[in-house]
Amino acid sequence: MAVLPKWYMIVILGLFATLTAALATLLYVLAFAAAWTLFIVMAALFIGELLITRVVNSLVLTPPQRMRFAAMVWELIGGFGSWAGIIFGGLSAFLLIRALFFGQSWSPFVIAAIVSGLGLRLWRLSEAYKQAAAFKGQLVDKGFTIAEARVAWIAEAERLLRARRQTGR
Repeated sequence: MAVLPKWYMIVILGLFATLTAALATLLYVLAFAAAWTLFIVMAALFIGELLITRVVNSLVLTPPQRMRFAAMVWELIGGFGSWAGIIFGGLSAFLLIRALFFGQSWSPFVIAAIVSGLGLRLWRLSEAYKQAAAFKGQLVDKGFTIAEARVAWIAEAERLLRARRQTGR
């Protein structure tokens, strides 16, 4: 698969840092009933950086490099999704106890439970997208066009879904 420019690791580290900050501020807001302003700013920074990165990708990277970068970003998002599911699941248990026995508000519990569920769902979704990006990247490296690689991935995904339905997993 195509190699990304060395300076591009700074972009990936920036995405990692802003996503970490956004999740940490959300955890802080829910655990300590703090103001939402900091979380909103951090989430907006992450989304803005993700959009700018997408534009830069289309201008700077070759198609095989874009496929590799997509796989790396989905790996990053999937890892955060799984950890968010675990951490916010534990936080939701703590907030449930606070709401039941100490008369605290139920809204932080509901938000933490939703974030936990979304994080785990995002992890499962990212696994599929990461697999697609890696598969298409390998085909592009072999000389396929992006459109041909996309069609081949759709055929492969349908085959995998049929196999999954037959085994019941």
